[in-house]
Amino acid sequence: MEAKESIASSPRAAALVAATTAWTAAAFGNPDAAHDEGTLRTVGLAWTGSWQWLDAPLAAAWTALPISTRYCRAALASALIAGLASSIAFLLTRRLLVTCADLSRLGPVVSALATLTATLGISWQVEASSAGGASLGVLLALLPLALQTETVWPLSRTLPLRALTVGFAFSYEPLIGAVALASFATQWRGPWRQALSRRRQLLAVGACIVGLSPLVLSVLRYRAPLALTTAPLARIWTPLTSPLPWLLNEAGLVVLGLAAVGAVLALMTSRARPLALGLLAVAVVGIGGSSFGGPCGPDRFGPPLLAGLAALYALAAVALQALVRAVRFARIPFARTSAALVVILLLTFPVRSLDETLARAADRGREAGTVWDETAWGAVPSHALVLVNEPQVIVRALAARASGTLRPDLGLFPSFDLNGPLARAELEREPALVPLWRDLALGAKPNEWSLSTLAAARPLLVTFDPRWDRPLARHLVPVGLFSRFEPEPRGPSDRRRALEALVPQRRRLAHALTSVPEPTLLALTTRLLRLRALAMAATGDREVLAPALEELLTFAPSDPLAAELARRMADRKQLELQDLTP
Repeated sequence: MEAKESIASSPRAAALVAATTAWTAAAFGNPDAAHDEGTLRTVGLAWTGSWQWLDAPLAAAWTALPISTRYCRAALASALIAGLASSIAFLLTRRLLVTCADLSRLGPVVSALATLTATLGISWQVEASSAGGASLGVLLALLPLALQTETVWPLSRTLPLRALTVGFAFSYEPLIGAVALASFATQWRGPWRQALSRRRQLLAVGACIVGLSPLVLSVLRYRAPLALTTAPLARIWTPLTSPLPWLLNEAGLVVLGLAAVGAVLALMTSRARPLALGLLAVAVVGIGGSSFGGPCGPDRFGPPLLAGLAALYALAAVALQALVRAVRFARIPFARTSAALVVILLLTFPVRSLDETLARAADRGREAGTVWDETAWGAVPSHALVLVNEPQVIVRALAARASGTLRPDLGLFPSFDLNGPLARAELEREPALVPLWRDLALGAKPNEWSLSTLAAARPLLVTFDPRWDRPLARHLVPVGLFSRFEPEPRGPSDRRRALEALVPQRRRLAHALTSVPEPTLLALTTRLLRLRALAMAATGDREVLAPALEELLTFAPSDPLAAELARRMADRKQLELQDLTP
């Protein structure tokens, strides 16, 4: 009777866990720069590679809703998927506790508390509340293990379905596929493996191939070489980065110790051993595999990392249930009351996790993206055209447009993608752009006449390219984080007054980016200010270069380019820039 009650209560508890995770993620959601690429992928503004392409079709149904901005609709899809992933994590935890010691009243409570502690933490919530976050990857990493439920179907019948999910996991990202395959392999047991017919084995292989179809279709659709779609594989050649600091900060030594004890207890129980091995594989491969360049914070967290975290908390739940059970049946006065007090103490785990998440969300600088957009674009003249040499600027601008923080009157012209939709749209809209487009298409540097003609027809903003001729720098006047190209050369006083006018905005942006870690926006800001310092140096005006270097040092105090330009300026020689790189 207790087993039936525990199984019946699991779906209700899973729905509660899913609703809690999705609700907090939806309330937490705001755009941030670290997920700009995911924003472009999910709202359909750009193709970012074949990996993680599954985010786009799943978010498409929600982005069609006539509510809020496109970013918010895509983030809502991510929150709902995160809720589904958390419910699967709960069911895995609950199933593990049932096989260890079935306690109908205690088991669902401990399972829910352990799952909520993991999913209400800052790592899960950052990804669950962001468009194109890690929610779908976590779901695909945990799903093959969840489908091994013998109480629903025999394992041999679920094999094709599990193989299909493994294929989907590999088509999403290689490391997610490795996590799914590791958990799949732990369930490959002898008694039913020999009983599989050749037909069912072939069916499983075919299902796995079908799961890889999104990756194949994406490559065929965009006709991209495979080298452009294998960025996650390139992480293997990058220096190893340890996820241990993140793990100690997110889980702590207490949870790690409980997970170790829970793993030993589960492995000692024959019924729980297969599922415990699967969860252990998810934890080891997910967290350990993140050493190969996977995002480990502070602004992005990889799906293998989050799946491994959920597996750790599931193993820790075994130790927690054993602790409460030991207190409950101990031969001491008020044993039952003491066990209830221990459960109440466990309630503080998810509450503390959510409290830290909300506190860090308030300080996390989610408004930093808004401050950056206001600083970069706020002082830009109406209907200006921005000539962009940096792909990161285009990504940030398009993501800001999806979230509604970029002014719609601004035009973006990427000089590195002359045949793309953005460049062609601006070319059709502005006839004065034709001479500049022709120069760039022929592989030549922009000449003074083509830029001046365009600037006379429409306000023109540029990021200075060190390969340009130095006379072009005399047309530049700083605006926001860029420089306006004037039809006629300007004097040092114009540039100096423009830099002085930007000081309040610069201080506000520096406070927003440095008070809470925002590495993505900080790196982009530093890059743009380095280019502007080179532009001021190219003019030969030393009195203008000094405030430009001060501006750069505000965001990068130990920047080597600023130090070298300051040294050359102090030498009182002509500033040579050919050997400097931004």
